[in-house]
Amino acid sequence: APNATAAAINLTVTVPAPTFTMAFSPNPLGPIGPAPVIGTGTLTFTITNNAAIPLTGLAFNHTLPGAPPLTVGPGAPPPLPASCGAGATLTASVGGNTIQFTGGQVAVGATCTVTIPVQTGPLTSPGTYTYPNSPVTLTNAQAAPATAGPVTWTVVVN
Repeated sequence: APNATAAAINLTVTVPAPTFTMAFSPNPLGPIGPAPVIGTGTLTFTITNNAAIPLTGLAFNHTLPGAPPLTVGPGAPPPLPASCGAGATLTASVGGNTIQFTGGQVAVGATCTVTIPVQTGPLTSPGTYTYPNSPVTLTNAQAAPATAGPVTWTVVVN
């Protein structure tokens, strides 16, 4: 019999991207006031692992909109839940406009929730103020990136 040779085999494994959402609460805020007033709320990012393997190296960056100014509020950065992984870090300075999440890990079927307090600058006139937030991309070491947003926060002032 002739000698047999090994055949080349290509195997592609696709890991589903996590579900990634971004939402303000309450939305809309108000009516609040009377003016002048500062609106306060939370911005929540939710990461759900739909894959059959743990996801590691989860990371995202977000810059809050600047006109009218929206900044990170008092109490930031809050502690991360254990479901985000022991090596996860959250950087968000009170009065700043950037949020950075790195080193996250989410177990199979688990959810990591990152909640940031936010506040408006002084709103000096009655009316409706909108804060459009651009899309945010979540990266990780195993699956395709996932994008949340865009979302808009609406604040109504008396």
